[in-house]
Amino acid sequence: MKSKLILGLGLLLFAFVSNAQIVFPVLSPRGLITQWVGNTYVTLSYERPAVRGREIFGSLVPYGELWRTGAGYCTQISVDQPVRIGNEKVAAGRYSLFTIPGKEEWVVILNADTTLYGTYGYNAEKDVIRFLAKPQETNRFYESLTMDIDVVPNDAVVYLSWANTQISFTINTSIDEEIMYAVRVELLEGESDDPNQYALAAEYMIVQNTNLYDALILAEKAVSLDPNSWARMLKIQILEKLHRYEEALAEIQAGKENVKTRKYSKKEYMDNDLQYWDKHAARIRTKMAEQSNE
Repeated sequence: MKSKLILGLGLLLFAFVSNAQIVFPVLSPRGLITQWVGNTYVTLSYERPAVRGREIFGSLVPYGELWRTGAGYCTQISVDQPVRIGNEKVAAGRYSLFTIPGKEEWVVILNADTTLYGTYGYNAEKDVIRFLAKPQETNRFYESLTMDIDVVPNDAVVYLSWANTQISFTINTSIDEEIMYAVRVELLEGESDDPNQYALAAEYMIVQNTNLYDALILAEKAVSLDPNSWARMLKIQILEKLHRYEEALAEIQAGKENVKTRKYSKKEYMDNDLQYWDKHAARIRTKMAEQSNE
């Protein structure tokens, strides 16, 4: 009985092994990138062919001919907000991405048809935008086609790299325009009782290095609402950027005087805060001296 059981199990295992299918690796595995950029979700979906010892551009991928920009089904790019791609307006949606590679320049194409396999059935009448991109030689060798999204505060640069060739194009979101409009209407022309709103708006402009005079107004409003607000340091940063060093020093002195009005559980805590302001004052005096020596 035992020997029959062992024989039966052996036959079952043999049948399972005989019917098992070998799973081979995909030659061009799918790549997927999803990135939050400003106020927009950007997604790239593509199949990644490998070099495998072949000459790529000008051979496997001919110059002057439409390329699926990948392998298998068409490469796709999607955005959930209106943007500018390659400085061209693009509505929210999903698009196929084609290119026409060239030695000196590439044509980048977004097309409305996302159902295509390769370039079969491609219809230029469904093109949404076309723009040019300059190819660059890379120091790094990319064995597989690689797409990457580099976030440049609130916008992005898309890089497409394969072998030793790379192109790039920009994606510009509308977040800056939307924020600046809201700041002007709600904070500069309107009124708020929240010092943090004013401070955050001032900080945003400092980071963007734009509208510094408006940023100064916002920081001043934040400090007037709350003398202990972190916006005082923002105000000093703005004055420093505007080279208004005397005013920055006066603001630092105001910060020191404010420290002296607070209640501290230990004197060393107050001393630390005073040293904080003295440190910034010394830095600004150094800049003043450098400017006077120019």
